[in-house]
Amino acid sequence: MQKNRKRLLWSFGIVFTCLLLTITTSYVYFYTHQKTILQTITAQLSSNISGDVTIGAIDLSPFKNFPSASIVLKDVSIKDSQFASHHIPLLTAKQVFIKIGWATIFSNSVAVDRIRLDHANINVFTLTNGYTNSYLLTKKKHTDLDTSAVAKQSFHLQQLELNDVTLNFSDAVKQKQYGFAVKHLGTVFERLDSSIKVHVNANVFIKGLGFYVPNGLFATNQLLEGKFDVQFNEQQPALSFQNIQVVLSKQPFMFSGKFIFSTIPSFFLEIHSKQIDYNFARSLVTTNLAKAVLMVSVEKPIDINATISGLLNSGDPLVNINWIVTNNVLHNQFIDFKNCSFNGYYTNEVVKNLPKKDPNSKVVATNFSGTWEGFVFAAPQIDITNLAVPNLVCHLTSSVEVTAFNNLLETDAIVAQSGKARLDLNYNGPLENHNSINTAISGKVSLRNASLLYTPKNIVLANCNGDIVFTENDLAVNNLNCDVASNHIIMQGSATNTLKIINAAADKMNIQWRIYSASLNLQPLKRLFSTNLAVKKITQKKPVSIKASQINNVLTNSNITLSFEADNLRYQNFQATNIKATLSLLENKWLLNEISLEHAGGTMTISGSLTTLLDNNINASITLAMANMDVKTVMNSFNNFGLKGITSSNLSGKFYTHMVANATLNNALDIYPKSIAATIFFSLKNGALINYEPIKAIQKFAFKKRDFSNIAFAELEDTVIVKNAAIAIKKNGD
Repeated sequence: MQKNRKRLLWSFGIVFTCLLLTITTSYVYFYTHQKTILQTITAQLSSNISGDVTIGAIDLSPFKNFPSASIVLKDVSIKDSQFASHHIPLLTAKQVFIKIGWATIFSNSVAVDRIRLDHANINVFTLTNGYTNSYLLTKKKHTDLDTSAVAKQSFHLQQLELNDVTLNFSDAVKQKQYGFAVKHLGTVFERLDSSIKVHVNANVFIKGLGFYVPNGLFATNQLLEGKFDVQFNEQQPALSFQNIQVVLSKQPFMFSGKFIFSTIPSFFLEIHSKQIDYNFARSLVTTNLAKAVLMVSVEKPIDINATISGLLNSGDPLVNINWIVTNNVLHNQFIDFKNCSFNGYYTNEVVKNLPKKDPNSKVVATNFSGTWEGFVFAAPQIDITNLAVPNLVCHLTSSVEVTAFNNLLETDAIVAQSGKARLDLNYNGPLENHNSINTAISGKVSLRNASLLYTPKNIVLANCNGDIVFTENDLAVNNLNCDVASNHIIMQGSATNTLKIINAAADKMNIQWRIYSASLNLQPLKRLFSTNLAVKKITQKKPVSIKASQINNVLTNSNITLSFEADNLRYQNFQATNIKATLSLLENKWLLNEISLEHAGGTMTISGSLTTLLDNNINASITLAMANMDVKTVMNSFNNFGLKGITSSNLSGKFYTHMVANATLNNALDIYPKSIAATIFFSLKNGALINYEPIKAIQKFAFKKRDFSNIAFAELEDTVIVKNAAIAIKKNGD
């Protein structure tokens, strides 16, 4: 046993001594033949690279990769043939570690199987004149006449490692740019039958991926980390990978793809990520695409899938990105949606064969649904096209209780009480948020059995049914039926320059409003002229609302023309048929442009104005013409015009008149008798004065046998002046 132990120790001692002598001899040989070894390595690198290789110094690290040795090359550079003109080297490296076998030190052939670059810069470029240094990356070709030993040496690299290396790839002609800062990139090459499996360990900072720099860069300032395998097929040749997992700025991603380096080099990438933060996903895309999707943001993470494909040496790649949003909260510059779900996608090829650039790109959301302020909106598709100047196209629909509209008002002046409403909203316009944004809005609001309260006058519009249609800057109301104070009316109208509702600087709105009623009773509508009731202002801040001041601004600063028709009309004792009227509504004033009607068997036309005074009374200025009217009916209808000396029972005949009058009315439309100031030319044809007491009193003194109870005449005409409740008859010619 003791002998065997001694023999074993002697064997180890001999081996160690031989190894030590070999290393010592190699180390001495290395330092005595540095120049030769440096020339050999330089020649071998130059034989495989079509460029100028320079090495500043060389050193030996005998134990770093023991039992192999490492040669340290310092201040290494590789330059192309045109370096003198552009001064951009392909490679500059502070240190390059090359792993070799000890035996190769004593030969003229250095077998390199591992390279490590530390503190290096690599630049592959194409200049504006089309010149490129990319040819340096291809293996140098040797002719059959090249029989040198260096040319015949094999170069089988097994490992490549980069530490603190900057990689820049640029093409000024095609405006492409890719930048990387490699903290660590380790690759191990495993040779198979017809391919090479590459084991990768990456810690790389992506500066940006510019497939077309004017459109912006993808994945700007993102850290990529991961351990994965890729496969290189030497026959095609092609580099492929399937479902490799990487982490991009702490977000997990799954990548699959293929790079084909054939006659027509091309590539395909497929990218997946689940539960990715929306803002982070937006930071991975180009500036213009990010601007388009900036119009919205979502609170919860989403799932995305993307494909990128194209040619490696020309053109822009085809980029398609898909994402899924489920039960999320969506914010945008206009409104915020809750319970929001939709599928979205981006493509930079809307029209095939056109350049894959921003004008040919779009963002699409399909099957959109979401709630906002009590409204449940749906849209089959929302498009954002031309990302150079983003344009939004969408069609939103919602069916709600009309009470949901109360959420949009910062006033109780108009209160929706009950009923249904359907909204169809279309938008086609730029994404810019400005006060004229609704010029691109069109759509329809349909009311069904709705009830609306106008609080200042305590007027209820009940059983409202009809459509409100708006197109860009115009609005139309089609057959809006409703009941107002026991009157059934049908309304139609239109408005131009509706920007006035949001932009006080715009020109005045022009509103045309038409009202029809088969039978109208004005008595319950007197409250329209009464003093406004107090209206509660909503102080709760709302994301989107229409303020009372905006509504008031519209009504106060608008040109409103009102057309009215009724088959029958009544007010107290007054009854008329075939009524037609045109009115203009100004601030605190109604202009009676033209009113015509049939009354008391004749016709009447009216023009004038009604002006609200500071004390809430109303000043009426009227020009009135009557023709062929039964005077008894007229007097009865107008309460004898406030006269007490003569009434409807005292007159008969056909009445004609032209009257210019002014009077003051209270807010119940009752006339103050002493305020009447009128000049009345009248003609009473085929008339009679019946039981007029002042005439009958004459019989007590004269004409006692005459009957003055019924005095008939062919025509009586004159001018009457009414002032301060007194009547003066002005004879013609006076």
